[in-house]
Amino acid sequence: MITVMSYRDIIDWLEQSAHRYLFIMWYISDPLNKLAETVSEFSIEVVNSGGSFFLSYEIHLHLRMTMPNLVMEYSNSVDERVNVQGLLEDLHQVTLQCGLFDVGSVKSRALRCHNWLIGDEGDSVDFVHISFELLAGRSDEQKRDLSRQLMDVLQQQASHVRSLTVNIRDMDTECFQKVIN
Repeated sequence: MITVMSYRDIIDWLEQSAHRYLFIMWYISDPLNKLAETVSEFSIEVVNSGGSFFLSYEIHLHLRMTMPNLVMEYSNSVDERVNVQGLLEDLHQVTLQCGLFDVGSVKSRALRCHNWLIGDEGDSVDFVHISFELLAGRSDEQKRDLSRQLMDVLQQQASHVRSLTVNIRDMDTECFQKVIN
């Protein structure tokens, strides 16, 4: 297994062997270039699996994507019964420890809602809703597992809140913009 930390390192390694480079770059160059635009770190594993020249390599990419945003919205009545800062910190820890993201890129925040309506009960129903946005690249299974972990924390700390929800969605990488000053 060859492990490298940057797109440039991967290209340098591939260029060391012309036949690997030509085959692999023909097969995955466009996807790698697209990944390089949004992925902070990835490694490549090339395994010689035997067989003919064109079938002799299995290619595995291991990604660590950036840009998760956890936004916890909650009704202002939740403030009286839940340690909101503690809940946010625990949800943040789930995200840090899940292994899907660069630790330095995880952003979590809580937004208190003063005005809301739910069904025909208006603002008498309290809620906590987690919106979790991330760049594409995780499997449905990884997203389901993360969603379950976040919901477990919600249920442990806010079981008396009537509505607890988690929504994980992929961000559109074609439209996403980021500036770090």
